[in-house]
Amino acid sequence: MSPRSHLLLTPSISNPSLRSYDRVQRSQSWARIALALCFCIFLLGSQTIWAQETTGTITGSVVDPSNAAIQGATVTAKDADRGTVFTTQTNDSGAFNLTRIPIGTYAVTVSVKGFETANYPKFVLELNQTARLQVQMKIGASTEVVDVEGIVPLMSTDSSEISTHIDSKVLEDVPNLTRNYGEFTLLTPGAVSTNPAAFKGSQSTFQVGRPYINGNREQTSNYILDGMDNNQNDNNDVAYSPNVDAIQEFNLIAQNPSAEFGNFLGGIVNASLKSGTDKFHGSAFEFIRNDILNANEWSNNLAGNNAAGHEIIPRSKLRYNQFGGTFGGPIVKNKLFFFVDYQGARTVEPSTQSAGVLSAAERAGNFAELCTSTGATFNGAGLCSNPALQLFKPGAGTAPGARPAIPFNNLTGAGLALSPAAHAIVNSALYPLPNAGTTSSSMRNGRSPTRTRAT
Repeated sequence: MSPRSHLLLTPSISNPSLRSYDRVQRSQSWARIALALCFCIFLLGSQTIWAQETTGTITGSVVDPSNAAIQGATVTAKDADRGTVFTTQTNDSGAFNLTRIPIGTYAVTVSVKGFETANYPKFVLELNQTARLQVQMKIGASTEVVDVEGIVPLMSTDSSEISTHIDSKVLEDVPNLTRNYGEFTLLTPGAVSTNPAAFKGSQSTFQVGRPYINGNREQTSNYILDGMDNNQNDNNDVAYSPNVDAIQEFNLIAQNPSAEFGNFLGGIVNASLKSGTDKFHGSAFEFIRNDILNANEWSNNLAGNNAAGHEIIPRSKLRYNQFGGTFGGPIVKNKLFFFVDYQGARTVEPSTQSAGVLSAAERAGNFAELCTSTGATFNGAGLCSNPALQLFKPGAGTAPGARPAIPFNNLTGAGLALSPAAHAIVNSALYPLPNAGTTSSSMRNGRSPTRTRAT
């Protein structure tokens, strides 16, 4: 072996200290790679968090009586329901900006040395909106407080988007048959549906109603829930439809959304769920549908009433109960809150079916009704006037003319034995008699109950 080869082999075979050093170097390299990956994941996660707006913004400017900008003024926005406080200061242009704060009702206070403290009246900050405040301070001691009255903050003056807000009051007060919040999108300009009846289906199933926004297909809208993608990948259905009582509001953006939104051609349905507040609050609901409150179907009424005056074919039974509630409150006052909701549905809706069954005579082996029920008659030899309705003895030959007829279609009268198994089946309690006539193939009103349990 050459000296050069020997030197190359020595560190990896005969020098333990060098092997340890090599392991340490490799460990440090892997640690650096892992740290770099974690940093990249953090950056990607940060971009995802900021990608979809689920909050609002309060911005504006503070000036003195001569309309000169005031630098260093403290602007405080307090959530009236949760007690949480957001604070910032004005820059050298007198401007301030409180971005991405939770939607809710806010009271704004502005204070700076040499001027009276200004209290701005409460206002509602809606989803994806920017409230712009113009505050003019008055000279005086900062301990003096001036309440600004009769001024409403300007909304959405910094954006050209066209959108419609649907708040929780509308969601709870407007009748909604299946409590599918997607149906409320039809209240907004530019949203239509070619099949409004599709909205009657629960949003928990595929192919339910969705709006056509600005002429675009229903699959081209983007559904967002609390900033997360809420689209089902199969046909861009709504992946999850929350309890209507749990929705704080939703915003349907029809045109000109800001840059953080994408994945759409039609519109953006951006929903936000409620959260807890400094006070415990909740709701409960129960929606009932019952056949006692319904009229009978006209097709059932055609059968008329029996001798006792009761409907021959009664109305279909219906038991539909949709129920649930919400509850929220503080865990740590002014800092941490909780909110839970539940919605369930129980449905029993039998349907009216028609089926042909054997009459009592036929169960005993007498099939004369096959001939007489259609207006045909038997002659003296027991042959039906309609040959297509005449029964013949089986096993008496393959040629139809060679098989002897069964007089009056009476199997037992002709001495034919009935199958014990078939006789047991048609005479069991599970095989009903006709209830819409006395002839075969006349059984109606068979109950086929459908029970549905949804949570």
